[in-house]
Amino acid sequence: MSLATRDGGPVFSAPYAMVHSSQSRNRLLILRSCTKHNRALRVFGFVAVLLGFIATWIPELHSETASVKLFAAASTSVPVQELVSILNNEDGIRIVPVFAASGALARQIEHGAPADIFLSAHPVWMDRLEKSKRLRRETRRDAIGNCLVLARAPTEPKLPSISKNLIEVLQRHRFAIGDPAFVPAGFYAKEVLDNLGAWKKLSRTLARLPSARHVLLLLERGEVSAGFVYRSDTYASKNIQIDQTIEQKMYSEIVYPIAIIDRAHNSPQTESAYNFLTSPRAIQVFEKHGFRPLTKKC
Repeated sequence: MSLATRDGGPVFSAPYAMVHSSQSRNRLLILRSCTKHNRALRVFGFVAVLLGFIATWIPELHSETASVKLFAAASTSVPVQELVSILNNEDGIRIVPVFAASGALARQIEHGAPADIFLSAHPVWMDRLEKSKRLRRETRRDAIGNCLVLARAPTEPKLPSISKNLIEVLQRHRFAIGDPAFVPAGFYAKEVLDNLGAWKKLSRTLARLPSARHVLLLLERGEVSAGFVYRSDTYASKNIQIDQTIEQKMYSEIVYPIAIIDRAHNSPQTESAYNFLTSPRAIQVFEKHGFRPLTKKC
């Protein structure tokens, strides 16, 4: 039996309505079951993808942890690169070197940069890290030395020896030093000029650069007539000449202290790298590139 609605539309008989209602409930149950199943699949899929990413990241994290991060003064880049290659080839120790002015590196370490070993071109920056308890104090030692020279481009005439005549020459020509505020080579150069009573006269005209390597670059390009650099810096360039070696009495002794940074996860590789960098063999490599063993004078 069928009934009519007020608007003339059909109304299903009671038996059909009951069947239809039962089918609807079954469909609803099936739909809910499918929805739960799909959610479970989505969760499972997400977990599977996440585990896949983690499996991909683990080797990278392991590799990153296994490497030794060496923060080293820019002036040591050539011998340090050679030592890094030796250590990697012979002992399988991977060192990641970072080169910059010692002051800049020390500030980065103070702000949490992940360094394992620090090789500085001046004790003042190592002192600063030691005071802030960033070092393993028992590992601090002087590794190598250097000498300060006045260099010039080959096209420039030889300069007078360190004297008032030299100061007069430098006043007439543009010359460069590393910025004494954070470049050790510039700090030593300032000591020389202070001892000559010439710093105030020359500080207005000289170029203060972010590293000794930048001084070399301007010399090679002929953009400055002369510059104070380390003796080792001149070994890295065929286009500049040592005009004169500055007498040791004119500035503080140049030493490069080295130390292990105090980190929670210093690895055994860090100890091995540190021991190698301070070994007699490493000193020979440094000397080959113009550095001064601590047992020798300039």
